Amino acid sequence: MNWNHCSRVALLAALLVVATAAPVAAVSVSADDAPTEAQVGSTVDVTYTFTELYTDYDTWTLQGQTDLSQVTWTVTTFDQTGAKIAQENYNNQSFGHQLAAADDVNKVTVRLQATVPQVTSWSYESPQTFRLAAFTQAQEGGASTMLKSYDVRPYTPASQEARTAIDDAQQAIDDAAATGADVSGAESDLQDAIDFYNNANFEQAVENADEAASKANDAASSAQQTDLLIKVGIGVVVLLLIGGGIYWYLQQRTTYDKLG
Repeated sequence: MNWNHCSRVALLAALLVVATAAPVAAVSVSADDAPTEAQVGSTVDVTYTFTELYTDYDTWTLQGQTDLSQVTWTVTTFDQTGAKIAQENYNNQSFGHQLAAADDVNKVTVRLQATVPQVTSWSYESPQTFRLAAFTQAQEGGASTMLKSYDVRPYTPASQEARTAIDDAQQAIDDAAATGADVSGAESDLQDAIDFYNNANFEQAVENADEAASKANDAASSAQQTDLLIKVGIGVVVLLLIGGGIYWYLQQRTTYDKLG
């Protein structure tokens, strides 16, 4: 056996290992209206669609979980023609619904209606998220594969105002720093704003963020004025040098003419 043949054998063996690795679920999950953020206390209403149901198994259980409260899952199954077969509701934070190819189920929709709960811990830099919905493909005996997971960032009007103010202040600081301005004072106020946000003191967070933005803008303006003065000063010096050179030239020329 030559080395080229050994290499081909090794490559085929490696491909076989990859091919026989744990299968990735091929069930297709989509939800065009799934939000990435939602107001605390509001009702989220999202519909998820599942197709390509039997790529891996002819019979399996669709499981869903959510961190939201006051939950209603509405599971609807459809046949090959798109006609509805059955509909069932579940009212817990998790559910399990068995699917079987023998029942002619070709598509499933899961409508989630639930309330966004209160936030117990706020964080600006690492925003808290709730699990909006997570779906798994489960087999009898306990084996399961994650199909898809969706998260949502909760907010209140006050927290959103504070977050926007902090974002704007950070942008103002970045812009000012790009001009070479000293933004240390603005950065200190910004950090205070973030600390107040993390303690759910959103009103004070807005005040400090606005102060940070104001200082950053003032620093940028001052830096621009200084830069302009420097450029004007350089321009004046250049003009003086040019003027002096012209004067010297004319003086030299006049002296030459007199000698001639």
